[in-house]
Amino acid sequence: MPQKFSYDTRKVQYSSLILTGQMTREEALEKLNSPAHDANLLDDDFQFIANKLDVSVDELQGYFNAPNRTYRDYRNQDWLYKIGAKVLRTFEKERGGKR
Repeated sequence: MPQKFSYDTRKVQYSSLILTGQMTREEALEKLNSPAHDANLLDDDFQFIANKLDVSVDELQGYFNAPNRTYRDYRNQDWLYKIGAKVLRTFEKERGGKR
């Protein structure tokens, strides 16, 4: 996740440990400066995942290096949910917001 999505879950975990007194801020910053994963482990993981997905490592690396996509990039029914939410909000206003 740190390489593909620029999101490091260690920040959340270390923050929790700092707040509970299990780690100091300096220790957390020191650990954040080190790589999240060992390079050899990443290579092994890529090989393992490529084998499980029945694709080549190069093809998997291509997916990894591709630009990030969201659900908006694909056909979906988001428009239907937005209409439904608008209708429900309209009925709520008509009822006076009471339940």
